[in-house]
Amino acid sequence: MTIQMSKRIKIFKYGISILLVFWGLFIFYQNLFLVGGRIPFITLFTVIAIMLEINKKKQADIFFFISASLWILFNAESIGFLIFFPGQYFIKTGFFLTIPIILSIGLIFLIKSKIKYFNTNYKKSFLILFLLFIGVISYVYKPYTKEVNAIYSLSTYKKYKVNFSIATSYSFDVVLSSENLKKLVEKNAMDISSGFYCPETKIRVISCFGKIVSAKILSFRNTEIDKKFVLKNPIKIPIDKIRGKLSILKPIFLNLWD
Repeated sequence: MTIQMSKRIKIFKYGISILLVFWGLFIFYQNLFLVGGRIPFITLFTVIAIMLEINKKKQADIFFFISASLWILFNAESIGFLIFFPGQYFIKTGFFLTIPIILSIGLIFLIKSKIKYFNTNYKKSFLILFLLFIGVISYVYKPYTKEVNAIYSLSTYKKYKVNFSIATSYSFDVVLSSENLKKLVEKNAMDISSGFYCPETKIRVISCFGKIVSAKILSFRNTEIDKKFVLKNPIKIPIDKIRGKLSILKPIFLNLWD
């Protein structure tokens, strides 16, 4: 490789990496995708790679390689979210998610990898396809926590109705029969005219390719005394017997760190 070619590659590496950093800062500032901690982390990792390259450290290419791989992985996962939880997000974010992937692919091919498993363009191509696949396929099993409000209509009967909601017209009803949950709610929930009110109820949800397959009640909070009550044994919600909008348990956004 000539000196001139080496300089061109270095310029392209700087250019692509700086674009990725600016992209990460822009997304974090705009909070377009509810990114949590992953975008700042990868952005910082890319900055470290740039600093190592400026100081001519041997580890620079390794950091560039890892940061580019992470950009591909997490943005592929975001694309998976758009595929399996379709809606307004696709129009708003679909185009933008391809930007860091394209930039990162270019960066990977520019890096002269010292790792024998990724030291040829063929091997790099396989890695890129693998990362894209892992990001999207991660939705085969996706646990996450959803927060909703709950009103329990308790009586002397063993079974009782519970209304879970995010808004008045966005809710579902289900019949439960857990005696332990009933006692906990009667003792610690807020007693209102329509029943026992449990705001900030945490529900652990498991989805498979976007379809909710399991949901369990974890805890709720009494906001009058600002105290959280956690169930020792999470109570399963029979999702096949729900009446109403199960979609309230769908996530706003998901990533591998959830």
